Amino acid sequence: MNKVEDIKDLNIKEMKLDEIIILDRLRSINTDMISPLSDSIQRNGLLNPITINQNNILISGYHRYTACKELNFETILCNIVNTEDEDKMKLIEIDENLIRAELE
Repeated sequence: MNKVEDIKDLNIKEMKLDEIIILDRLRSINTDMISPLSDSIQRNGLLNPITINQNNILISGYHRYTACKELNFETILCNIVNTEDEDKMKLIEIDENLIRAELE
């Protein structure tokens, strides 16, 4: 995959925050990150959508979801991945958290 056209599964949709289902997370919320993230979202908007599956189950983006909840957003942009495979959903969550770089 090396062209934008090759990304056939990309499905970005605006969803109501209250319709997103939060199950047990592999990583707990770092409450120290929520306020700065909320400030950034308020200043710059949500730069990256969260990821859910077709059943509205959150796969990745729990901090972004929580920050938007704190800002009283009614909706959030979501990348919808067509999977019910729990292992695949966990791998997506792990992958996103491992790739994210902590900048100093």
